Amino acid sequence: MTSSHPVIESAPVKPKVNESSLNLESLSVEQFLSLSKKEFKDMYGGNFSFKHALAFKSLQNEMRKSLRLNQISAEDKLNFIQAAEERVFKFNIGGFVCGFLLGLIGVGLAHIFSTDKDFRRSSWQGLGAWIILLLVLVVV
Repeated sequence: MTSSHPVIESAPVKPKVNESSLNLESLSVEQFLSLSKKEFKDMYGGNFSFKHALAFKSLQNEMRKSLRLNQISAEDKLNFIQAAEERVFKFNIGGFVCGFLLGLIGVGLAHIFSTDKDFRRSSWQGLGAWIILLLVLVVV
């Protein structure tokens, strides 16, 4: 007596990256793109915050775009720890105060006299906080 069992076909399985044999300082682009956020967090170690998760996803998207445009090769080796750290935004109180107290002039001064991206970005945030505070005071 033979019974016919339905054949269940599964979707192709994406090969997993073996984290023990890799480190983030010498991954190929293809290996980096196959990492999940949890795998990246495990390999990154240390303090992995929400900002790091955003930086990771942003970096993956940039790498996919660069691959599509043939700017990089899938076999290229890059230091992804350094690249992720460069994408993490750090708040700068000096830039915020400059933008908050001096307004648009402070933002202009920040752009003229500083090359620090975090200082410049924080000055824009200070200007934004000043505008929001002004709008709240006008409405109330």
